[in-house]
Amino acid sequence: VCSSDLSAIYMAIVTATYGITFFLPLIVKGAGFSDAKTGLVTAIPYVIGTVGMVLWSFSSDRQKERRWHFIVACLVAAAGLFAAGKVGGAIWGLIAMSIATIGLYGSKPAFWPLPSEFLSGKGAAGGIALVNAIGNLGGFVGPYVLGFLKDFTGTYEAGMYFLSACALISAVVAFFTVHRTRFSSGS
Repeated sequence: VCSSDLSAIYMAIVTATYGITFFLPLIVKGAGFSDAKTGLVTAIPYVIGTVGMVLWSFSSDRQKERRWHFIVACLVAAAGLFAAGKVGGAIWGLIAMSIATIGLYGSKPAFWPLPSEFLSGKGAAGGIALVNAIGNLGGFVGPYVLGFLKDFTGTYEAGMYFLSACALISAVVAFFTVHRTRFSSGS
């Protein structure tokens, strides 16, 4: 695996993450909640995602495995985002978004040990910086495309499918490029 593979993997999952981060309050507000309730309801998926992240990272550390933890987290995110686009309702949509945040935030602690497993020496700092810099371009792509699709279609459904596809792409690229490492037990 090289820095460009890791950058593509990270950019795809960051695209999905930031798409939700910027638009979840607007999606919740669109369900008819007041401003105060929008803030409280929007916090629910993030609280659940935070708990999921801690448990996911605990599992990854305990099993000394990163690849499959990352891939499965991305698949969970993709499923949650897809379901959020499909169900649309306030309660079911909130449940789907909560599932998505478990995957989105669970992927990060499984991802960040990977660059140091493949990059070493003086190149490690530059490689990790490159992965982070390119990957964080997804922070522009996700919200931009989601907003464009919302304006074009009038709903968030297509945007959710786009974000779901990004999470799925991250899993697929990781599956084909990240192989057994000194910490992974599976390939």
